[in-house]
Amino acid sequence: YTTLFRSIQHTVEVANSLAEHYQKLAAQSKMSEADAKLAALAAIKALRYGDNGYVWINDTHPRMVMHPISPALDGQDLSENKDPNGKLLFIEMRDIAKSKGSGFVSYMWAKPNSSTPVEKLAYVRSEER
Repeated sequence: YTTLFRSIQHTVEVANSLAEHYQKLAAQSKMSEADAKLAALAAIKALRYGDNGYVWINDTHPRMVMHPISPALDGQDLSENKDPNGKLLFIEMRDIAKSKGSGFVSYMWAKPNSSTPVEKLAYVRSEER
C-alpha cells in the first residue's frame, strides 16, 4: 500500500502545483483570473495515475467543482452523499482537509465504467484552514 499511498499523494500535489501555477499567472496579469481558473481546471481534469486514478475538485461546502469521470456531479451539493456503508465521504474529506490540511480517506465508490462500489482511497488537501 505504501506505493499506492505515495502515488495518490504525489498526484494530488501535482494538481495543487498546477493550480498554484495558474494562480501566479493571474496574479502577474499574464492571464485573466477567469482564464487561469479554466486552464487550471482543464489541466487537472486531464491528470491520471495508475490504471484508472484521477483527481477531482470539491469546495469546502462540500460542492463538486470538477469531476473528470462523472461531470454530472459538477456543481452538485455533496454534503449528503453517502457510500454504501453510510459514510458521509465528502464531509469526512472536507473535515480532514480543513482540520489537518491533508490526509487519506477510504470509502466505497464505483470505478469508472462500473456501477459496483469498491473500496477506494483518496488523498485530500486544502489550502483553506
